[in-house]
Amino acid sequence: MKINAMAFVPLIVAFAFVLALAGEVAAATCIGQTAYGSVTIRNIGAEDDTYFISVSDPDIIQAPESVFIGAGSTEVVEFTVIPQKIGLNPYQLIITSSEKTDVKSGVVEGIECRDVTVIASPSEIGICEGAPAIFDIIVKNDGQVAETFDLSTSMGSLEMSKVELLPGEKETVMLTIDTEGVNASADVFISAASGDVSDTDYMTIFVKNCYSAELRISPEDRSMCLCTSVPYQVYLKNTGELADEYTLTMMQDIMQTVLLEPGESRLFNFSLPLQYGSGSIEVEVTVESAHVSMSDTATLTIKPQIECYSAEIVGETEISMDKCCAETVPIKIKNSGENTQIFRLYVDGPDWVYLSRDDAYVDPGEEKEVYLYVSPEYEAEAGSYFVTLNATSQHSQIAIELTINLLSDEEDDVEEPEPVENVTGGEEPTENITGEEPEPEDNVTGEEGVTLNVTIGEENMTGGFIALGAAPLWKTIVVAFITLIIVVILVVRFAILVKK
Repeated sequence: MKINAMAFVPLIVAFAFVLALAGEVAAATCIGQTAYGSVTIRNIGAEDDTYFISVSDPDIIQAPESVFIGAGSTEVVEFTVIPQKIGLNPYQLIITSSEKTDVKSGVVEGIECRDVTVIASPSEIGICEGAPAIFDIIVKNDGQVAETFDLSTSMGSLEMSKVELLPGEKETVMLTIDTEGVNASADVFISAASGDVSDTDYMTIFVKNCYSAELRISPEDRSMCLCTSVPYQVYLKNTGELADEYTLTMMQDIMQTVLLEPGESRLFNFSLPLQYGSGSIEVEVTVESAHVSMSDTATLTIKPQIECYSAEIVGETEISMDKCCAETVPIKIKNSGENTQIFRLYVDGPDWVYLSRDDAYVDPGEEKEVYLYVSPEYEAEAGSYFVTLNATSQHSQIAIELTINLLSDEEDDVEEPEPVENVTGGEEPTENITGEEPEPEDNVTGEEGVTLNVTIGEENMTGGFIALGAAPLWKTIVVAFITLIIVVILVVRFAILVKK
């Protein structure tokens, strides 16, 4: 049974040494607390006397050892009673005078006046794995006496281990529990005690994973050519309840480290250089933090080199031409692959065969035209000459072979000169190297002279003169001069062709 205030119970006991007892009083008081009482002693004798007082149990009752009372006088003697147990605690006062002894018995009821209450707030908590769980522990003195309580817990650490409280006073103490290594849940108790008075409360911790993330790589499937860079996008989102720092890795190479708040997302652009052979590979991207580790993959197919870097040369493979002529042969470099190529062009063959350019930049599906210039030297012999046109890039090499047929003089079609009439009366015609019948012409000199036969075509000019007999010196000089003019014209035309 609890009471609201400390008890002060006066115990009044009358001793009459004429054997007249005033009676006894029973009262309730707190265990361990002091109750006060008194006894009245009256000397009804004719002489002064000393009265000796003894008690039955010094742990329960205490009183003066003696008291002197004059004849006919009365004295009030005070004593204390301290109950030691719950329930009735009997005691006795034994008073002895010089003539007689009297005994006064009493009883006091012991009740529990100390109490304590412990409350944990909250009673249960969900906490992220590895994060500390914090509780407020409220300790209240519900007793009627001041008390010092010792605090203890089954897990964690308390802000303080003792609290001193007055009756009705309370104190809040913080309890911190490290959840590292805690499984799904744990029960924790907290106690406050003073002697045999104590109270206990219980809490439950639910440990949950507060760290999670979402990771995606796109595109999931892609086909690319070797020696190119493949663009990828990586999506990362913090789907957990706490901020976390992530490290992104692609194909075992660290790409970036980023801190994301709960619910925050980022999009990253990465390029993966292709340095693998043809076939399919798995492109793996991973994300790691102190709490999260996950990965995602995409399939990358590397195309065969011939599919990505193919080309061809288109043009004539055989040409026939006269000596001392020039030809311009168009050649096309066609890129039939999927990537731009830069070709280096060069010719294997006679030094009088060369290209209009030494490189070609060709985009996929396009073609570039170059020109092969063929300008045989005068001394070049008739016959077939073989020329190889090469086009090489970083990833492919192609070539085309051409045959150049130089015609001999016997193979040239030479027109017969027209016959020249001899005004001197001679009937012998002038000889023509073409073998055709010349038309007759008058010779204004009337002498044996020189016939000059000149044929000028679109691409060539040939000339010759045939001596039909002895000629004057001035005629010979005229013919030589005309021949020189023809040679100069041929050289100029050849130079123009080369420049084209």
